[in-house]
Order: sequence, then C-alpha cells, then structure tokens
Amino acid sequence: MMIEAENLGRRRFLFVSHRTPTNGDFNLNDLPGSGGRVDVLARCIGSSLLISNAIRRDASVSIYFSGDGAEGITVVVSGSRVKHLNPDERSTSALLRNALVKARIQDEGESSPGIYFSHKGLGPLAGMLSEGCTTYYLKEDGERSPRLCLPALFIIGDSRDLSRDEESILPKAVTGRISISRTSLQSDQCATILNWMLDNDMAPDTS
Repeated sequence: MMIEAENLGRRRFLFVSHRTPTNGDFNLNDLPGSGGRVDVLARCIGSSLLISNAIRRDASVSIYFSGDGAEGITVVVSGSRVKHLNPDERSTSALLRNALVKARIQDEGESSPGIYFSHKGLGPLAGMLSEGCTTYYLKEDGERSPRLCLPALFIIGDSRDLSRDEESILPKAVTGRISISRTSLQSDQCATILNWMLDNDMAPDTS
C-alpha cells in the first residue's frame, strides 16, 4: 500500500464494514439507506481523528469494505496528512465515495490528500496495521476495564460483527478481546471512548 508506516500514527483504528457498496454507488442524500450506513463510517472517522479545531495527527483510520461477498476494498485516512476533512457526515462520505470510485480503475492510490485506497485484504491489512502495536479486538463479551498501551491498533466491527472467517485471519498478535461498555455501542462511540481513555493517561507508552 502507498501509505508509509509513520503516517499511520500511534493510534490506529480499523473498522470493518459489511454493508457499504464497494463501488461507491450510493446517494449522498441517503447515506443510511443507499450507503449501507456509510453515515456511521463517516462518524467513525470524525470520532477517531477530529478534535476541537484540529485533527489528531498521531492517529489514522482504516476501513475495510468487505463487499458482502464481492472483492473487498481498503480505505485509509491518515491524520498526519489528510486535508479537507470536516465534521459533517456528508462531506466525509463524499471523500470515502471518491476513494471507492477510484478503486474501480486502480489497484491502489491516493484519492485525495491523506486518503489512500487499495485492494488489500483484511488479513494483510490488519497485519500491516498491527506491526509494532499492541492490538485490541473490541467485542461485547471481551475483557472489561482493559489497560491500554500505546502504540495501539483497535479492530472494531459494525452491526453484523466480524464473521468467524474474518476473525480467523486477524493478526496472531492480537492482545485480547476487550469491552469498554456494558451497553451495545455504535462503532463511532467506541472510538470516542477509546480516545478519551488514551487522552486521560490511561495508556502507558510501551514503545
């Protein structure tokens, strides 16, 4: 993939999407319906990367669009390099759609500053992202009150959860399954809580 490791940052979020059309064929005026809840993915990017009047430069968001049986597409948003990232769901969804559309005709590339796309599969993607990181897989039945360490990779599913086949190809270096709430949360809410935990000195530096 074109992105350099140093542009992935020390906070790495990997979201797995099962419903959004991988060809980018969705209506920006109907994100929950035609976009397969791409509105939630847009919020995931905002929750992971945006702070008041700034962007977390030490973070990145990777989204694996599984294609629901079709060929999967990976989109990575680098906090250290991205431009034109705004808080609203519509403009962020437009950036994702642009990357997916360009992935139709290219194997990999940079669709706009700091946003990269490729046909890298979930296993190789997770392996690349986990290099040098403590890797956490979020599950509702996971360990409660986990002690987080930086640099870290957080793997988060959507409303369908990861399938057994998808779980089987996650990095062998996964530290464990963790849970951050007794309540079932949306993916973007998980990112907000994880960043809060990291911001509040709850993560010792292991690098």
